[in-house]
Amino acid sequence: MEKLIAIIIGTNEEAKTAAEYLLERDAVIYGFLSENEQVEKSEFLGIPVLGFYEDKTYLTILKKPDVNYFIAVKEQEKRQKISQKIFNFTKKHPISIIHPTAYIAKSASLANGIMVGPFCSISEQVSIEADTIIGSHVVIGRHSTIDRGCDIQSGTVVGANVTIQKNVYIGLNATIYQSIKIEENAVILAGSVVFQNVKKN
Repeated sequence: MEKLIAIIIGTNEEAKTAAEYLLERDAVIYGFLSENEQVEKSEFLGIPVLGFYEDKTYLTILKKPDVNYFIAVKEQEKRQKISQKIFNFTKKHPISIIHPTAYIAKSASLANGIMVGPFCSISEQVSIEADTIIGSHVVIGRHSTIDRGCDIQSGTVVGANVTIQKNVYIGLNATIYQSIKIEENAVILAGSVVFQNVKKN
């Protein structure tokens, strides 16, 4: 079986986590690409920072069929813009990175470019859209829908039949009761208990 070869866009905590998950899968990390034009590091975690992701040289490398990429950028909207720009050039979607200890029900539907952390549990009929990052020990109840570009921090519990619209941020150890709707761009603070619908900020 051929090893997975990946380039990670970003040089932050999310990129570190993505690299750790990939290395646990015995993947080869070709290098990191900076999300900023001013490249401040020559290496990250002992792996080279190749340059700025928009440089045509690196976009051409990302086009190669055996080279995969993951976008580990904290800011949700920026993550989506980078994803769209790279897809327009390469016609390739980013890979998803799912920790081997995470449980994903067979009937769950996960788009490309998702990161799911250790000891997560994603139940039946859950739908998760692209560019979403999910921390560790997150539980997502059945029939829930998570739109594009969300960031769900570790320890969060999402009840059944919950709808989370795009670009929502949910802080550490939050609890979302069942049948709740959280509108786009909402921010749920760490430790919050949400028992009614949340309008966008």
